[in-house]
Amino acid sequence: MTPVPATRRAGRTQAGGLLVAVVAAVVLVLAALPAPAVGPTLQVPGDDEVAVATLTGVDPAFVEDPDDVITLRGVVRNVSSQPLVDPLPALRLSRDALQSSEDLELVEQNPLFRYGRAFYDYSSPLDSLPPGGQASFELQVPLGSLVPSPGVYVVGVDVLATLPSGPRVFVASARTTVPVQVTTTTPVPTALIWPLAAQPSLLPSGSLLDDRLAAQIAPGGRLESLVRAGTQAPVTWVVDPDLLATVDAMADGYSTIVPPAPGEGADAAAGFRALLGSAIAPTSDVRRVPTADPDAGGMLASGLDASRVQRTLSVPPGTNVSAVVADQTPALTHLVGAGVDLATLETHRDAGVVGVLVDPEVLRPAGTDQGTAEPGPGPLAPLADVPGLLAIQARTVGTASATGAAPALAARQRLLAETAIAVGEGSGPLVLAPPLRWEATAGVAAAVVTAWQQAPWVRPVGLSELPPSPLPVQLAGTAPAPQPLDPAVVAAVDQVEADLVRVAPLFPAAPVSGEALLAAQARAFSSAWGPDPAGALAYVAALGAGLADAESRVSLVLSPTITLSSRSGRFPVTLVNSSAADVLVGVSFSSQNTSRLRVADIPPTLLAAGEKRTVDATALATANGRVVVSAQLVTSQAQPVGVPTTTIIDVTDVGALGWAVVGAGGLLMAAAVVRARRRRRRGDAVRPAAPAGAQVRQ
Repeated sequence: MTPVPATRRAGRTQAGGLLVAVVAAVVLVLAALPAPAVGPTLQVPGDDEVAVATLTGVDPAFVEDPDDVITLRGVVRNVSSQPLVDPLPALRLSRDALQSSEDLELVEQNPLFRYGRAFYDYSSPLDSLPPGGQASFELQVPLGSLVPSPGVYVVGVDVLATLPSGPRVFVASARTTVPVQVTTTTPVPTALIWPLAAQPSLLPSGSLLDDRLAAQIAPGGRLESLVRAGTQAPVTWVVDPDLLATVDAMADGYSTIVPPAPGEGADAAAGFRALLGSAIAPTSDVRRVPTADPDAGGMLASGLDASRVQRTLSVPPGTNVSAVVADQTPALTHLVGAGVDLATLETHRDAGVVGVLVDPEVLRPAGTDQGTAEPGPGPLAPLADVPGLLAIQARTVGTASATGAAPALAARQRLLAETAIAVGEGSGPLVLAPPLRWEATAGVAAAVVTAWQQAPWVRPVGLSELPPSPLPVQLAGTAPAPQPLDPAVVAAVDQVEADLVRVAPLFPAAPVSGEALLAAQARAFSSAWGPDPAGALAYVAALGAGLADAESRVSLVLSPTITLSSRSGRFPVTLVNSSAADVLVGVSFSSQNTSRLRVADIPPTLLAAGEKRTVDATALATANGRVVVSAQLVTSQAQPVGVPTTTIIDVTDVGALGWAVVGAGGLLMAAAVVRARRRRRRGDAVRPAAPAGAQVRQ
């Protein structure tokens, strides 16, 4: 933060009555003017940061009684190249209560919003800090007596210090929010969504794109910490079946594509699976998202056919060893923070999704003006324009932006503030939802669960305990539209899908079954790739490479030249299956001169994994000569597999019968000629001489 000049305390004077009167008049005039925004204005040479202040604790987290005193704890660190002389952390408080969730957003986005003023009576002098040095502070603040009424207030610290090269200035600040005397006659039922999902990495072959998931499910990893934090709490688990399928594949042993190596997360996968199985009891409130959470809105906005999008959303969860989700587990779609329109909602409904998590701001009571953005009573309401689909209005938690508070503290105070404001507005039951792939540390996850359970104005419940509202809602005119997917990703997926459709019949059981094909497409179009199109392209490239590798393991062996010495004959063709799965493959022949030579196709033959089999091909010739013939492996659907193999068939005899007929005909013709000549000679010998004057006809 760039330093700000500190306002010096006014000294006492012995000014005369006239001066006092003038000053009083000026004060009255200034008081009638709008108060200017106060904030950091002084530029530091080089605009370098001088110090960093971090709030690490607010104890207690909220004020229940006007006489309660809270303790603000934190750390000041000198990040400049010069010493900070006599740093002084002091209370900064805005006495204007926050009124809405939008105000909470502004606190995190705009450091001047609810800036308030410094209270130097509540400060903690520190020793001078050398460059790189840091010191802890602690302020005791009677917050209940400093604010005018119950509500949620912005509380923090400003740090003053003297620089060797200048005056005493503000060098750092940090702030958070604290609820004060929030009361309700009956705690508001509040459900907390607890998401378990990751970026897709599983390929149809059982390999993984990379090994990033191993760190997330290992002890202390993101997902492992989320499971531990949700244990023994009535959270509503929302699980991506693709995560479970990937963990199952890892536990059985696996390899990665980038880099090509054995996977290192088998033990972590087995441990995570056991932990998840013990954390989610049969009585737990469990939902699932569509497998891999395809970005249906982006797919539709990119021009993909609605039926194709629906099929992608309908991939069954499959059988997972952890048995956390099943086909009958209700499917929800997490659209909080995402674009949404009617086509997206209808496609989800048609794919069997029963509810969508959305921001309350994108809904309005059915039948009201387009500008209205107030949902009906209760967070679960039927969508008037999409019958059969439930809109679950969820407030985002667990993602507080940096305001100088430590992440766990910021997340805890944000949840308390969010729910306190909602209760103060007279809201009914609440649903709280972190992002689907929440990048929460163990501390942040634990802080959110603890705050949810400790806030006296809410009552933690599962989502199934919240009754749907009888009043329908519909999309407001302000709802953001879904954004198209990266065109390069769509084109790459289309090409791989075409190859998958072509090659799938080659493997009647695995590894490219129809279900695996759909699951791979769902992963390729996952919403997880939204901020990472390069990752999507890497996954699709690995998918295509895996398909090409599987295809290349089926081949044929054919002699480069074949001699045919009869009108019809047979020659050997060896079919080779070096893959780990059974294949169903045939051979299609193409002759460059069909009038001279034809070769009959070999019908599809089932080859076991690793099998090599020689079969006969039959050729039929009508004339001598050399003919180029191509042999192409094909699926049962006559789709080509790999590249064709070429051979030259040399026909040296059109057939024994043909030559016998030709030879016999030649002999008969020769005999006839000989006989004719003999008869002519005999005729010349016995013919009598012609009478004189007679003409002889020749």
